[in-house]
Amino acid sequence: MSNKPARKKGSSSAKRQKAAQAVPAKTVQGVSAEQLYGAEPGEDNLLFKRLFWGMFIFLSAFLLFTAPQTGINGDEKFHDEYSEKLVDYYLSFGKNTAVLYEKEESYQKYVKYYGGFFDLTTGLINRSLGFEPKDPGYQHVRHLFNAGLGILILFFSGLFVRDMGGYRAGFIGFLLLLASPRLLGHAAMNPKDIPFAAGYVISMYYLYRCLKAMPRPSNKEIIGFILGAALAIGTRAGGLLVLIYTAMFLGIDFLLRNRLSFDQDWRKNLLRYAVFGLGAGIVAFVLAILFWPYALQSPIKHTLEALALFSKFDVRIRVLFEGSNIMSNVVPAYYAPRWMSITIALGVLAGILGSLVLIRNMMKRFGPMNVIVVLFAGLFPVLYIVAKHAPLYDGWRHLLFVYPLLLIAAALFWEMMVRRTTGKQIAAIAVWAVLGLSLLDATLFVIRNPFYSYTYFNPLAGGEKGAFGEYESDYWGVSVKQAVEWMEDQNILSPQMTDTITIGTHFYYNVIRSLDPAYSGKVKVEYVRFGSRYTKAWDYGIFPTRFIRGPHLRSGKWPTSRTIGKITANGVPLTVIERDETKDAAAGEAALAKQDWATATQHFQAATTDHPDDELGWIGLANAYNSQAKYPLAESAANEALKIAPDDEKGLYALGIAQLNQGKEPEALASFQRIIEVNEEISIAHYYLALLYQRRNDLTLALKYAQQSVQYNPKFKAGYELTATIYDLLGDSGNATRYRDAAAKLK
Repeated sequence: MSNKPARKKGSSSAKRQKAAQAVPAKTVQGVSAEQLYGAEPGEDNLLFKRLFWGMFIFLSAFLLFTAPQTGINGDEKFHDEYSEKLVDYYLSFGKNTAVLYEKEESYQKYVKYYGGFFDLTTGLINRSLGFEPKDPGYQHVRHLFNAGLGILILFFSGLFVRDMGGYRAGFIGFLLLLASPRLLGHAAMNPKDIPFAAGYVISMYYLYRCLKAMPRPSNKEIIGFILGAALAIGTRAGGLLVLIYTAMFLGIDFLLRNRLSFDQDWRKNLLRYAVFGLGAGIVAFVLAILFWPYALQSPIKHTLEALALFSKFDVRIRVLFEGSNIMSNVVPAYYAPRWMSITIALGVLAGILGSLVLIRNMMKRFGPMNVIVVLFAGLFPVLYIVAKHAPLYDGWRHLLFVYPLLLIAAALFWEMMVRRTTGKQIAAIAVWAVLGLSLLDATLFVIRNPFYSYTYFNPLAGGEKGAFGEYESDYWGVSVKQAVEWMEDQNILSPQMTDTITIGTHFYYNVIRSLDPAYSGKVKVEYVRFGSRYTKAWDYGIFPTRFIRGPHLRSGKWPTSRTIGKITANGVPLTVIERDETKDAAAGEAALAKQDWATATQHFQAATTDHPDDELGWIGLANAYNSQAKYPLAESAANEALKIAPDDEKGLYALGIAQLNQGKEPEALASFQRIIEVNEEISIAHYYLALLYQRRNDLTLALKYAQQSVQYNPKFKAGYELTATIYDLLGDSGNATRYRDAAAKLK
């Protein structure tokens, strides 16, 4: 394959060369732009130019096709409301201040800390079209706009690679983007991380172009940088990072080009650098906060407040990581790198690692500053998060913004490998074959699972099957839309329904927004926690894997025999549709609530006979037996539940109570200890551990667990009373009185 350029007069390469020639070749004291940023690539091979633009058009069309058909994510309920309040704020010229969430105490209070560019723009479009959040068109508008920002990521990532390495390198970059399931999946439905990633890559591209053209960048390049930085800051306060990068790289570029001559040209150039850095940064910041009501109230204070909040986000979410369900604030420092290593295509990973190993060669080929800018912008945020041990959840979606930069480095690495095979046909075929094979798995996943490609795992994780029960898959419940469509295909849901159907789910908003408005009054949706899904009666259940414990998924007992339909990715369940015909488990729960133990026992016995793989039927039966002092039977039922869901706290609790009441104190101690290993916030488990250690006369441990029982539940009266008793036994009457008084104040 020939690498000789096929130039034409007026070609894009000629234009880029002309722009490069406009930059002074070398200052008296410093390093030339060509030495810092490399010569223009000159790779205008007509074939690769066509392939470059062809791949861009194909990927853009793919995103526009998938976006309307992709389900909403679990966080969109917060942003739909934010969008409506933003529109009200601006249309009222700031009089309607509901968007500031001044009295909000729930998770919704955090939404005001996000810039409002995406939600305001889509909100205005939806309002003008007459769409409300309940309308399907409302989410179509949001997802298509999301896809548009994804297309910007594709476009500027491709330009970045092309400008550094030519059209062939740009084509390789688009091949890597096609094999980027996580990015493409999020580009269809993520209104937080995709706009931020778009702003980040746009600003970094134009920063690179401005640096190369300093001290006189063109107006187009300056405006491009300002708009990119404004989009990043106007989405998330972390976009200020772009301005910090700008100051740093401007300083490095200036010193390398001008050294410390302190002559007249030096001072003029310094002024130009300062005007660009400060002027562009200030304009970008002002543009950003125009879309951000909370920042408008106090631009500096509230922006820094948002930045501080997201650097130590205090929302605690239980996540599945390496087979264990842990809280997001205690994930290990390597959480993000581990996630990235098992969800990025092997060819992209190889390119990233190769660019680091051969960084000196990369700098010689593509210009030292080019490579440094790309790798620094791609790696620094990851290394910073690892060093700060920041709380994270939902995989590495919060770091999606670095992925385009890392992919650019990977594409340049593969371009360098291809260049090394010039004149060596067999070697060239080998390099292209290795590249293609290393991307094949991820590319096929995108094609097979276009509407939830963000659930991809690479061969290092054993694919989707290897990751099942070890890591979160569809953590945002995007596949709920396909579950509803499956029910429609089976004629379970249709406008012609005569009976009302109740759907139980722990992804309420996803389900309610996926239903056809024509079903209004004919379908009732009930929110139920997965671990207590029979506290309400339902006809059909829609249950994504999120919030199902890893050991339960790995036990082989899920999906259960109640399952009538599954939405899968490469054969692995993402969401299941269940049917509850008899509702025995729900009737048993209702009888337990009424303390009708005999009736509860009958219903749970029927439930476990019909569905022996449903852990909640066994747990309900164990609770019914415990309430009737039938402790051996309760122990047996609890053990059956734990075979299905080994880490279920309710099953462990029922087992511990049954063991304790049979005098099996060592076994009970182990059961309650296991509960707090699974979830340390279960107050009652701490209480029983304190009671057991008190019986053993180990008052130090007894006091520790008694205090923790009230720490995790400040309204737990029995915990205060037990703590007071233990203090009496220790001879500390002062603390005993204090805890006893606290107990007396509780009902």
